[in-house]
Amino acid sequence: DGPNMVMLRDTDGNDKADRREVLWSGIGLRDTHACVSNLRHGFDGWVYATVGYSGLDVSLNNVRHKSSQGVFRFLPDGTGFEVLQNTSNNTWGLSFTEEGDLVGSTANGNPSWFLSVPNRYFKMVGRDPQQVSKADRGEKLAPITWDYFQNNPKGLHSSAAGHAVYTSNRFPKEWQNKRVFICEPPMHLVTAPAMKRRGDRFETSGFEHNLYASADAWSAPVAAEVGPDGAVWIADWYNPICNHNPYRKHLELGTGNAFRSDDRDRSHGRIYRVFPAGTKDDLQPKLESEADALEALDHPNLFWRLAAQRVLTESSNSERLAALAKAEDGPRVRFHLLLAASNQQLDPVQIAGLARSSSDSLPTNSLNAHLECLHDLSRDPLIRKAAALRLVEATPDAMVGAELAKLVLSDKSLQENHHLGDAVRLAIIRHPEGFFRFLLETKQEVKGRYTVRIVKDSLTRFRASPDILSDGLVALARLSNGAIAKDLVKAAEKPAPLVQMTKQSPSAARGERAYLACVACHQPNGKGLPDTFPPLAGSKRLLGNPELPIKIILKGLQGELEAGGKKFNGVMPGHELLLKDKEVADVLNYVRSAWGNQAPEVDAAKVKEIRGEISDRKTPWTIDALSTKN
Repeated sequence: DGPNMVMLRDTDGNDKADRREVLWSGIGLRDTHACVSNLRHGFDGWVYATVGYSGLDVSLNNVRHKSSQGVFRFLPDGTGFEVLQNTSNNTWGLSFTEEGDLVGSTANGNPSWFLSVPNRYFKMVGRDPQQVSKADRGEKLAPITWDYFQNNPKGLHSSAAGHAVYTSNRFPKEWQNKRVFICEPPMHLVTAPAMKRRGDRFETSGFEHNLYASADAWSAPVAAEVGPDGAVWIADWYNPICNHNPYRKHLELGTGNAFRSDDRDRSHGRIYRVFPAGTKDDLQPKLESEADALEALDHPNLFWRLAAQRVLTESSNSERLAALAKAEDGPRVRFHLLLAASNQQLDPVQIAGLARSSSDSLPTNSLNAHLECLHDLSRDPLIRKAAALRLVEATPDAMVGAELAKLVLSDKSLQENHHLGDAVRLAIIRHPEGFFRFLLETKQEVKGRYTVRIVKDSLTRFRASPDILSDGLVALARLSNGAIAKDLVKAAEKPAPLVQMTKQSPSAARGERAYLACVACHQPNGKGLPDTFPPLAGSKRLLGNPELPIKIILKGLQGELEAGGKKFNGVMPGHELLLKDKEVADVLNYVRSAWGNQAPEVDAAKVKEIRGEISDRKTPWTIDALSTKN
């Protein structure tokens, strides 16, 4: 409801909401196709959702949660909130596999991703979080008509909406928990690629396969979900206008940054059901008693299993549910009983590990158990990743660090399973004392990119927080030879300099809000996107003569360019019709002072001057036309 997340309740049982409660506020509304979407119940008792570049700025329990472009979760009563991981642009798809793996899609160029390591684990050890991990390979789609208009990237998913894993058995077995449904409204289709797991990652391919494709120019499917009947339900926008942003000079900008058009249709939306011919609807189970819910935990449709799990969390206590799980032989029922018993206590990584284990009890807090799991190379890498992240949450312990040192020196699979490797790396940064002591006492020489990175990251944290390593360890390093000892002593003698926080100017503060129009490509951290959009952090073009970035913002930029020794080839549209002189100056003053950038401020008069000089130009700039060097 506008900036508020609202819970509507039916308290008198008449199937009508009679109570309205604001759980939290802070939903960005600058651009209505970049707001919160995809709300759904998770396996853990939290509610999950996605957000685009309009962003979130939520304060809850004296903690501020600020983010754009990502996936987040919150407790149904509004008492908990977590930004799980960020994405690369507007995020319109979210779902779970039957094992609780969190997957989804972004609109432009990344139609299939999976959660790797949640942000909070990186923040616990002072590292910058990673974005969700890409599962697709940028494959071409297969529309059945050329009658469509598409934004970039052409021929691929440019407006990917939805990412539903097929989680019932009405479709053939080779579809069950193996196919995902992703809409592409401008192309009038719903793709059905296959998703499979390899080690600690997922791969999605076969985007030439469609579940639905139309030659009707009005058809614009925007959501495809697995229903309670086992069919796939498709919501068709069915509208001649399915593009949001203005793409011609004569188009007017309206509310929510959408262009105005009298051709928008508001009365012919459609809903379809798609299912194999001759199949019957999945049976609807009773959920009126505990016995009903227990029976429904083995239903073939995940929709009903999760519904039954929620009923049990509301009607039974955790001790009883844990006891039922211990006595249960069926792995599917046992899994959901354990989730009900641990309601609101786990996260998707821990759930995915639990799903692959044969345990009849909840994950333990025993450090030795987690270490034993990590050292067992026969274990599923997702189980081992969950164990490593449990160690990140633990109080620093020298024994843990020493055992992790032994692990990284012997386990080559950590370099193949990158996300498991990241989890172990974070665990070592959390427990550095024993790690370095083991290396020094055994006179180990660090070899290999992975181990070198662990040492570097751990020393970076030590320089910022000297108390994480003991004086005794530093003394041992002074008495030792070898590269590690020298680096440790050097880090002890030269701590990280204090970062001086500069006050943001009023213009830069306004520009930070305006930057939401740029964040999908250049990213919240200003680092851009590989191969396509160059970074703004440290950009010589941005921080030099302001005439150059003013020209680029107004008219756009296309073609190959080089920045920071890397090549990029994307298309940036001009913003001369969308941004006034003051807004161009504001956004420049923000990006020229963010992420460590330092450059003089730009005023609106300078923008007005440049706008007049280049008013006759009709096409985006190229680097050659700008005659500039990096």
